[in-house]
Amino acid sequence: MKISLISIKSQYNYGAALQSYATYQYLKNLNHSVEVVNYFPKRLKNIKGLIIDFLTIQRRFKIKSFYRKNMEFTKIRYKSFKQIEDKTPEADIYIVGSDQVWNSQIYGGKLDPAFFLDFVDDKKKISFASSIGRDDVNADELKEMKHYLNKFNNVSVREESAKVLLEEAGLREVKTVLDPVFLLEQKDYEKFIKPVSIKKYLLIYTFEKNSLIEKIAKDVSKRLGLKIIELGTYMSKYSSFKFINNAGVEDFVSLIYHADFIVTSSFHGTAFSILFNKQFIAVAPSVRRTRLENIANLLGVKERLVTEKTNYSIDELLKSIDYNNVNELLKNNAEAGRAFLKNSTLNEK
Repeated sequence: MKISLISIKSQYNYGAALQSYATYQYLKNLNHSVEVVNYFPKRLKNIKGLIIDFLTIQRRFKIKSFYRKNMEFTKIRYKSFKQIEDKTPEADIYIVGSDQVWNSQIYGGKLDPAFFLDFVDDKKKISFASSIGRDDVNADELKEMKHYLNKFNNVSVREESAKVLLEEAGLREVKTVLDPVFLLEQKDYEKFIKPVSIKKYLLIYTFEKNSLIEKIAKDVSKRLGLKIIELGTYMSKYSSFKFINNAGVEDFVSLIYHADFIVTSSFHGTAFSILFNKQFIAVAPSVRRTRLENIANLLGVKERLVTEKTNYSIDELLKSIDYNNVNELLKNNAEAGRAFLKNSTLNEK
């Protein structure tokens, strides 16, 4: 089957790149022909946004390079829904997902019809692990989502909260599956791992300044005798031995793989910590924390998730994670996602 896959590509972050790659690669493993829609909708940026783009140019170049080396894209670079509608890529099946494709806050308060495959009329449409990213969606927006999704053959989402919202809106047979990065196993990512020059380090990976992360990282690094390495975008937020702001996707994977301990508020920082069986602490971010809470509960590591209300003990947080149990839960939940994608693309209906 020829499959056209669309996801958020204009967000230059490691999670977006790796979840796209995992979906693409798993579909290729099923012997499908896969092409990713090269979709870069225009968005207005303020001065701060333009400055950040300039300061992160090296990092963005490396992420672009990862996409080019590991996936095939449409020859047309689409800049609007209208362009996709006018020159729709040919395919037998169209898939949207994952990432926060249905979070209107990312698109100036409006849902993007491209991420609801509204440019397709008479072909099979599938949502795989799509995310709303929040649970404060108003009735009008839910009604619009339902209108689009009623035309889908199969719908799966990444969070239980999204399933509840859509079912309350009247949509039926919504499945929940893990983030696409879990379609693959540790061995599938090992080809991206390269040596790192730093030894015995604690890795901080977060998108925001958080005093709780600072305190926990300092306490853990002191207790375990580890240097603090901070992986970020353009400006250091923490007191660290080294700040890395120009890492590519392969660097991200490698830094997690080789870390002795990880403190993160990132979903994909947590996801890859689990995939690589690392000792970690996840600190809930100030916004969009639903998916982090969901994965911690689902995979039996909720004691590793700390919020501003948690009365935590460093001694408790330093207890080793029992990965025998976690890996079993991961295996079962990941298999459900693989089965959904396999059945949805190989069956006629």
